[in-house]
Amino acid sequence: MIRLYQGQSKPVESHGKQFTFQDKEGKIRHEVRVRWWLPEVRAFREAGIVPPGNEEMIPDVALPAEWVGHAYSGPPVVFGHYWFTRIPQVISPQFACVDYSAARAGPLVAYRFDGEKKLTSEKME
Repeated sequence: MIRLYQGQSKPVESHGKQFTFQDKEGKIRHEVRVRWWLPEVRAFREAGIVPPGNEEMIPDVALPAEWVGHAYSGPPVVFGHYWFTRIPQVISPQFACVDYSAARAGPLVAYRFDGEKKLTSEKME
């Protein structure tokens, strides 16, 4: 089965307390897009996706237990809505993001999927 996902955002809250942070444009945020594919992250600052060098913007509070990642063993997942900025490459043999900021002069990226069980960067176009 092929699955497509958009970025997952989570409210920044811990133990019933809501946190906010200011993004690079000065907008107050209550949610942060998270790296849901990483099972080892335990805090919003680790999980949150922000431009390089801006990690300190996100409160360093624990993720709620139900949000902490779990090892994934399903089919490969190709997703977008994350505005990555580095050289296009798969995140792991299981995960590939095809959003590299094409709307802001980044490359338009696709993954050429041929039914393989493991994704490879060579198939990023």
